[in-house]
Amino acid sequence: MNDEHQVGVTGQNFPVEVSAKHCMWFAFANGNLQGPMGESGPAYKPNHVVVPAGSTVDVELEDFTQLWSHHPERESGAEGFDDTRDLENPAYKNAAYNSQNIVGINTNLNRLVGMFAKDVADPHLHVTEIIDLNFAQATSTTQRLFSPGESSLFFLAFHDGEEWTNNEGFIDVIVKLNQ
Repeated sequence: MNDEHQVGVTGQNFPVEVSAKHCMWFAFANGNLQGPMGESGPAYKPNHVVVPAGSTVDVELEDFTQLWSHHPERESGAEGFDDTRDLENPAYKNAAYNSQNIVGINTNLNRLVGMFAKDVADPHLHVTEIIDLNFAQATSTTQRLFSPGESSLFFLAFHDGEEWTNNEGFIDVIVKLNQ
């Protein structure tokens, strides 16, 4: 699903490779992306699935042993590591990336995060909140999320404070839509 989206069908599984370079702040960026710390091109835009109205979303880790990193010497799994950071960096939250209505979170660095956005012509005009996917405390490798009730876009990305250019690796997940 690299640099594309998939339209959801209830009961269908979507394999998604989430790169450590996927930055939630670039979810709505147009055209030729030029980030504040050297990020450029589509490799930094997070993948997404279109979720039908009334669906729940299961996010399942395919391999709990996969690692990604903020720096080569700071690897972790999807749970991140015990170094909490606020994703809201002023250089990333601005009109150039259509990210001014994204609400950031303070969570573990390297954490897998999600976000629902309205499936409309200009989703960036609506407030969207980043979701903390805490697999460290999960009793299984699956987490169930509830969509906002209307058709939505569901994004997955890597939690970092700034500079996605030095990130490496990826996490494979399965996104399953349920009615």
